[in-house]
Amino acid sequence: MIAGDRSPRSWADPRPEQSSFEDLLAVMEVLAPGYSFTLTPARSREQAALGADVQLDGKACGYFARLSLSRCRELGLDKPVYVAELDLRKMQEILTAPVKAADLPQFPGSSRDAAMELPLSTPNADIVKAIEAAREKLLVSYSCFDVFTDPSGQKLPADRKSIAYTFLYRDPAKTLTAAEVDAAHQRVLKSLTDKVKGLSFR
Repeated sequence: MIAGDRSPRSWADPRPEQSSFEDLLAVMEVLAPGYSFTLTPARSREQAALGADVQLDGKACGYFARLSLSRCRELGLDKPVYVAELDLRKMQEILTAPVKAADLPQFPGSSRDAAMELPLSTPNADIVKAIEAAREKLLVSYSCFDVFTDPSGQKLPADRKSIAYTFLYRDPAKTLTAAEVDAAHQRVLKSLTDKVKGLSFR
């Protein structure tokens, strides 16, 4: 769990920045040197305002969340609180498993980002299914890097959320042109539009 000032208050820094989910993620990664955690938006659990499933090396191993404001008030906390529950047994199995090496790609990849607005109740699994349904041969990986909601409804309707993904495209036989990457990206976006109800791009 992490909350409060990122660094001690002093005359040189009377108002330090507040801890964020990136700080807790950095602490988690100390437990798994050489590996990286992936956070996939998930349905919020009780007492959580935002939640995400935690994966290590592509395997589920825990849950990550920001506590709801009501729960923070109950605890007498006036700062955002981030928590992570990790299954240490699963982590140990992942970290001690035999390492499988793959050939490095001979040609560079090219990435594209997409910011989507969709109903708050839409599970992330629907987005993943739509991406996979595109069956885009040039798409080698994708990941969510931002989730935004606004319960007040001022910046975004309270019943909507904004999710941003990054997509990496690569051809194993050649260097892709910008036009080829754009065309592949549009095919993925079309699948998302067709298969996720209420989705629009920002």
